[in-house]
Amino acid sequence: MLGFPTFVVICRAAALALVAAATCAMGASGAETGRQLRVAYVTDFAAAPDPHDLRGIALLGFQRAVKDFHVVGRVVQFDPKQGAEPTLTLLARQRYDLTFVGDFRSKLDVNAVNAVARRFPSSSFVITDPPLFKRWAKNVQGSIWHVEQPAYLAGYLAGAMERRRPGKDVVGSVGGFPLVPVDAFIACFEAGARHANPGITVLRKYAYGFDTVQALVQGRLRTGGNAVWDLRNGAVGLGRISPRVPRAVLRELDRVRAQIEAGRITVPTGLARS
Repeated sequence: MLGFPTFVVICRAAALALVAAATCAMGASGAETGRQLRVAYVTDFAAAPDPHDLRGIALLGFQRAVKDFHVVGRVVQFDPKQGAEPTLTLLARQRYDLTFVGDFRSKLDVNAVNAVARRFPSSSFVITDPPLFKRWAKNVQGSIWHVEQPAYLAGYLAGAMERRRPGKDVVGSVGGFPLVPVDAFIACFEAGARHANPGITVLRKYAYGFDTVQALVQGRLRTGGNAVWDLRNGAVGLGRISPRVPRAVLRELDRVRAQIEAGRITVPTGLARS
């Protein structure tokens, strides 16, 4: 089943990687100025640092990066009725070196990040989970997460294991809601399962978790575009695999992973609608 818990496992490494990379880049910059760097995490919902919740994963990654790279960190919740712009403006006026924007609720918030960034060019902004948007301000970094790649691997593993069992081969997925990001996971899971087991039956139902910080500390943070996070750079991947999975299947999985990284397997990014 590819439900919300599996979604969290696949994204956990990516969320932690995003924050860690940006903080690393800030460390080198701070050493040059002789002061401790300051980072902020802005969200419309102050979630607890729960490793089983998407917002909690991002917050957990932020806290870990602040601790690991010895920067000053602050979590700020903005009023959804006012939007993110007043909070972003306040932090920029207080000369925070880097501000993470964790959640968007409207296109106004997307525009707000660009607007504030242009008014405060000495501050950097990172969008942890943005809509597909390519025209960021020069001091803004977006993020493109290729989470469909580990979903494909999860499907391949499920299909490979199912063909080793007696009886009809069936795998299933449970999505929270029929949204584009959720559908991308399901489509890739199903594609991976069919790769391993072309005759498999797939069932689908809906029920209704950082490298960016490191790049900033090391002076390598590139804003004005989108960072790409995929299998090749280790930002996304499968969680812990059961020791009961045979080594032969794991070797198959490694070959598929290498083919995805090399571009020899094209992983779908959405579901085909009949």
